[in-house]
Amino acid sequence: MSRRGFEQEVDALRQDIDRTRAELAETVQELAGRMDVPARTRAAWTRRTEPVRRQARQVRQSRVAWVVLAGVGAAALVTVLVIRGRRK
Repeated sequence: MSRRGFEQEVDALRQDIDRTRAELAETVQELAGRMDVPARTRAAWTRRTEPVRRQARQVRQSRVAWVVLAGVGAAALVTVLVIRGRRK
């Protein structure tokens, strides 16, 4: 085998080793992610609660929410006044 052929073979082996190392590192990262149960739980929680939170933010920002809130407050006040009036 010539020196040039030997160097090419060594370079090919080095590239193969580097590729294998990269694949192994990727596999280890994936396994580590799967083993991180708290992080996976937080991610799942966020995925499930974010639509509700987004909708709640939209409701809070809308005028309808304030009108409903004022109506609920007025109804609570009337209820308290009626109950107090009956006690006397």
